Amino acid sequence: NTPETALRVTGPGLAGLQPGLSAAKEAVMRAHAAAKYVGHDASHTPVTVLKQGWLVTYAHGKHEEWELGTTVLVWLNNGSGDRRIPVSATVQYKSNAPRFDYVLLRVEGEWGERDTPVLDPGVTRFEPYVLVGASAPGDPHSTRHGSMLSTRLDENGHMKGDTPAAEGDSGGGCFLLSTGALFAICVACSDQQSSLLPITLPLAMAAELEAAEAAARQQQMPQQAGHG
Repeated sequence: NTPETALRVTGPGLAGLQPGLSAAKEAVMRAHAAAKYVGHDASHTPVTVLKQGWLVTYAHGKHEEWELGTTVLVWLNNGSGDRRIPVSATVQYKSNAPRFDYVLLRVEGEWGERDTPVLDPGVTRFEPYVLVGASAPGDPHSTRHGSMLSTRLDENGHMKGDTPAAEGDSGGGCFLLSTGALFAICVACSDQQSSLLPITLPLAMAAELEAAEAAARQQQMPQQAGHG
């Protein structure tokens, strides 16, 4: 049996913040609320919920050996906010580093009562954000605060934030401090900055894969009817 992973920090949903909170208190609560959208794989590297049924993480390093069709265990929030439960997910798309550097995973079976993050790709320069990763030894997740250095995509399709290097943050979600919305995935860190993959790229690929799957099902329907 695979044990559940207890979450030490939980918080209200994005709509549950109370009016009149101080900016510092609200920032802490945003970070706590965002943590339920970031799980981890068997190597305890972050995997972020993109939308219902779809997860995203980085492609380099420990994930280089993953191929299309590879099934991996991912520990995700169980919907109540206090535990992570292992689920099976399959690699549906992979863009190797350094270009884009991400893996799309699809959860097998029912999604259940798990929440999905609010999405907002409209981040601006200098806007503050929180990165939820797994760089704190002994803790199921870590939070690191930063602000956007550049929203212009570099040659690898990444934006830049000022969260410094920390092993275990790649694959973690980046959430706007003002709203708690997911806008990017951290895929790499250097001494003074992080490379952030805009969610628009994996979202578009997930939509393309879903459309191809639907078209394939539609094409099979007349063939099945003809055999009836």
